[in-house]
Amino acid sequence: MYFAYGEQALSYLRKKDKRLCAVIDRIGHIDRTVDPDLFSSVLHHIIGQQISTKAQATIWQRVQDALGTAGGAARFAFADALWPQAFRACRRLA
Repeated sequence: MYFAYGEQALSYLRKKDKRLCAVIDRIGHIDRTVDPDLFSSVLHHIIGQQISTKAQATIWQRVQDALGTAGGAARFAFADALWPQAFRACRRLA
């Protein structure tokens, strides 16, 4: 899934800033992936803000493997139980 934007948004940004206009014209449309699941998106970004990209990718894969596709309250309960382990794992990487 990609972040959806169109010519109207690009046109607005082009008019707001000359340098941004030049960049948009040079690069063109960007397919920016998005995570439709707000919980996993927030968790992913919290991890990413704390560590290197390579470590983030490794830990994020472990989190996804652990959480799987559980939904709703079960997912939050499992994530709540996982937090202490996640913090210990991040400390070991620091």
